[in-house]
This record gives sequence, C-alpha cells and structure tokens, in this order.
Amino acid sequence: MLHKKQPPLNKIAFNSRFEEAKSSVEVKSRSHYSAPLMSSNPQPFDWESDIEQLEQRINDLASLCNSLREENRGIRIRLQEATAERDQLREKNQFAVQSVESMLESVRVLERES
Repeated sequence: MLHKKQPPLNKIAFNSRFEEAKSSVEVKSRSHYSAPLMSSNPQPFDWESDIEQLEQRINDLASLCNSLREENRGIRIRLQEATAERDQLREKNQFAVQSVESMLESVRVLERES
C-alpha cells in the first residue's frame, strides 16, 4: 500500500497526530481477551474486524512514521545550513577581532613613537 507524502508537521500538528496515532493503537476493549477459557456461553470473535482495525492502526502509524521521517530530514537540512552559517559568522568574527587587534597595536605603536 503506497502512502502519499505529507508536508513536515509543526510541533502542535505533530503532537495532535501523535496523540491520534497513540489512541488508535491503544486497545479499546479487552473484553474478549479476559473472558474465561471454559465459558458456557462463548462469544465468537470478529477476526475480520479486528484485523481491519489492526491494519488501519498499522497504516496510521506507518503514515505518521513517514511524516516524522520527512520532518526529521527537513530539520537535518536546516541544521546543516545553520551550522554552515554559524561557521561563516565565526570566521568573519575572528577576522574582525584580528583587524581590531591589529589597529589597536598600530595605535599603540604610534603613541610610543610620538
């Protein structure tokens, strides 16, 4: 089954989608699991419904996983860009500091000479 790509989620949308997925994964009713094994009135299991629900939950989680993967990829790209920009700014800052220090040294030399 193919999933369509979804745009990266902001934090609020992520939390909302996460809660939806989490609630869909939680077992809603465990009554058929806790029934006595030797019941005189056994209830038939609706396996098809259970399987369809499980399939839907798995699809929801796969979709959420894909969305988070795409969002993570975008965050990594932005982090790389920010790191590169930070490195460039550090270099410019170091150059500026060296220039100012050089100018100050020149002023000191001129003061000594006069």
